[in-house]
Amino acid sequence: MVDEELELARHLEPAEAALEAALVLVAGREQMTVRVYERQARAEEGTRMAAPPAAAANLGPGARYLLERRQTLEHDPHRAALDAVLAAPAAFIRAQRIESHGSPPLIASVHHLIERGQGAAYAAALHAGTADLIDAAVTVSGPWPPYAFASGELA
Repeated sequence: MVDEELELARHLEPAEAALEAALVLVAGREQMTVRVYERQARAEEGTRMAAPPAAAANLGPGARYLLERRQTLEHDPHRAALDAVLAAPAAFIRAQRIESHGSPPLIASVHHLIERGQGAAYAAALHAGTADLIDAAVTVSGPWPPYAFASGELA
């Protein structure tokens, strides 16, 4: 990308604060990745949304959109699984990134930044807090280098 060190320094200068903040965030920490999957029966059944109320016909396009978004969030069959994944290991989490997936059976990937060396305890807390989930299965992997927490400022 660059020929000389000075040119590299000029290229990085605008992102200096973001890079420093990212390095401070990940120092002494590692990443755990949790994948949340629909259980087979739910994936085959498909998701069914309730029809919008008749009153929605009198709303403008923006209000209808907001109403539909609220209904989606209120009737999300995966909400309990995601809440459990976020709550069960909460004491270990220093930062998180959540990626929603629109291709069942994968619902979401959740990346948690934890203190280095706490992976086994984190995984135990996660498994204990998600063991009773009916509609979702949870897998955990790691520890990994904190790739999900890399700054995107230089792109």
